[in-house]
Amino acid sequence: MTPDKFPYIVKSTHPEFLAAEARAKSLTEKASINEAIQVVTDLENEVATMRIADRFSKTKKPDFSVTSGVVNPSLTDLTEAEYKRQTLLNALHEMKNQLSTLTGGIEDIVMDIEATKTD
Repeated sequence: MTPDKFPYIVKSTHPEFLAAEARAKSLTEKASINEAIQVVTDLENEVATMRIADRFSKTKKPDFSVTSGVVNPSLTDLTEAEYKRQTLLNALHEMKNQLSTLTGGIEDIVMDIEATKTD
């Protein structure tokens, strides 16, 4: 969130806050989370355009009777090839969400640590 997008949000200019914010950013980068997110993004792009092997039918639907658990209804009308691509994309999307949560978690805890140390 930037002040130009949300003019009613006032960003603190308190030196301790700015130092804590810089430390949180530095630790997030050190944790290589942003790089991991980029790797997942690159994999999403690859999966979106890659050739699917012929063993995944481009006309036949998957046999969900052998699947344990509940199948997402949005996937039931896909061919085997489309289903495989979409499940890979879904797994990558979930991984990216988890990495993004980690980034926010690191930033939150560092800000809390710094606030705890500040009088």
